[in-house]
Amino acid sequence: LFNSDILLHMDPELVSSEWLELAISTRPSQRLADSIGRFPAFDEQLVAEVVGYNPRVVSHLPDDFYTDENIKKWIKLNSLVATYLPEEFQTEEMFIKLVKINPRNLSYVPKRFKTYNFWKIAVLHEPRYLKYLEAHVTPEQYKELATLAVRDYPQNIKYVSNDELRKELGDVANDQKKTQLPENSLRRLIDLTSK
Repeated sequence: LFNSDILLHMDPELVSSEWLELAISTRPSQRLADSIGRFPAFDEQLVAEVVGYNPRVVSHLPDDFYTDENIKKWIKLNSLVATYLPEEFQTEEMFIKLVKINPRNLSYVPKRFKTYNFWKIAVLHEPRYLKYLEAHVTPEQYKELATLAVRDYPQNIKYVSNDELRKELGDVANDQKKTQLPENSLRRLIDLTSK
């Protein structure tokens, strides 16, 4: 196993970018992380290369690396970068994008970003989140989110965890199903009106 602290005992000028890449990709010690900026071979390009396969590296950078441009670049390379950035550089938008990319990423979102608007976006992308939401929002907000999820897709009723609300929305969903045209009839109607 490579002990990255050995680099701290070497002349910084002699430490190659390959050695630094190895060091920062294998969880550097806090001592090395705190002084990584002293190595001339450590630059933004090296960070970008490592971020692709190890987003954790962004939690060990000198402050001057956290520019808006760099953060955007890192997130494009690996969306999980958002979860490893120091708190002061994290934003709600980052985590909204993270969940849009893959709803399973919800587990990476810090509590402080799980606002009503955040949950609304999460539910629109993945209605099954309704099952877990009641503890995170007010009853009124939950009803609004459930209505939103069920309105266009009545089958989402199965994700509503509140029995009373499920019954209420189920009646609405059933009425809606009765008034909706079958898909092929709708397609024919669109074809007829577009001529």
